[in-house]
Amino acid sequence: MYRAAKKLLECESESILHNKKLRTRKVVFVGHSLVGGVAAIAALLARQSPEWKDVDCFAVTFGAPPLLSEDLAAGCAEYITSYVLDDDPVARLSIANITKALQRLKEYARRDRERDNGGEGHVV
Repeated sequence: MYRAAKKLLECESESILHNKKLRTRKVVFVGHSLVGGVAAIAALLARQSPEWKDVDCFAVTFGAPPLLSEDLAAGCAEYITSYVLDDDPVARLSIANITKALQRLKEYARRDRERDNGGEGHVV
């Protein structure tokens, strides 16, 4: 997604940055699912690029995967907006959520072993 975002900025920089016919210097990157991730990264990279300094860049994503750390996401909240439908699996696949799911599975397995052993026995 990072490489796609960099390529997007590279390919579109001429038409956006050097086009004198454009009346506005505002760009909104929009994408769904993985392309939503590309849109978010493109907005982040554009805002960090000196070449794009005169362009207000935003992103709107739908069901994009979680790509940024919590701190970085908080810092981008003013220009990246993400929409997630209920329990969309793509948008929920963060390392933190996978870790929680694995912990829950281990707990369920431990309880099942305890129940099968009558509450006694070695539990890993």
